[in-house]
Amino acid sequence: MKNVLKVVLLIAVAGLVFICYRSVMNPIEFQEVKEQREEVVIKRLVDIKKAQEEYYSQNNEYAPDFETLIEFVRTGRMGVVRKIYELNDEQQAYILSYVNDQIKKDNKKRRNSEQVEEYHGLTNNQADSVFLAIVAKAQETDDWKVYKDIEAKKGPHQTLDLKEFSRDTTWINLRDTLYHNPNYPADSLEFIPFGNGEKFVMETSGMSGTGALFEAYADSYIYLQEINQQELDNYLLEVKKNNRPVRKEYHKDENGVTLRDTEGKEIFDVIPCLKIGDKRIPNKNIGNWE
Repeated sequence: MKNVLKVVLLIAVAGLVFICYRSVMNPIEFQEVKEQREEVVIKRLVDIKKAQEEYYSQNNEYAPDFETLIEFVRTGRMGVVRKIYELNDEQQAYILSYVNDQIKKDNKKRRNSEQVEEYHGLTNNQADSVFLAIVAKAQETDDWKVYKDIEAKKGPHQTLDLKEFSRDTTWINLRDTLYHNPNYPADSLEFIPFGNGEKFVMETSGMSGTGALFEAYADSYIYLQEINQQELDNYLLEVKKNNRPVRKEYHKDENGVTLRDTEGKEIFDVIPCLKIGDKRIPNKNIGNWE
């Protein structure tokens, strides 16, 4: 009888030890797998961002759906510009002033009471394009005054002659340029890693005060499923309390208008997820994990 009790006690002790061990190891193992999966999901979201930003640079809008974006990545090309001579800040400032002067002159000629808003800055590519137009006009009219004014602002570190300024564009396979892989699997862009076939949600908005917007996201429960349900529930609850990384799912009526509470605040649910960009608020397409 004593031997039987000893065996039972040993089994009970072993069971308690195992339970204690699992109570310690389950959160650790879940965290390790979670971080591994998040790293892969984030990489895929960054790949989507790269494709969308290149699509925008070529089309002045974001791809409205994955079908369009995937076809763009699969067949598109990307221009790589070979640059000789870089304009300095003073030269770019002069070119900006020149552009705004031309706008004022054009308005005066048209006698249009509606004034065109002036530029407050030019991107490097825009300044380069304007300078090339200035050179072309000087060659056509033999009036080199503007060119010489720009040349006079040459800095001590600009060793090349301004006449050597050139921009040559070579068009290269988009996948090779964006992802350094000519065989990058474009079809995989829309699928959430570890999601059992589930797809990212990608949405775009119309023009906001600062331009078109887009976002893409994967809810956390999709790519963290099948690890440990209890630890997953604990994690999702913790994320909701800390409010990051999450997205807001707004409550809408049958007309798509966001509902508000008695204080006029928008009603929404907080959903744990990994998300890049934002279709409501410009955020330079950063990820919510950053």
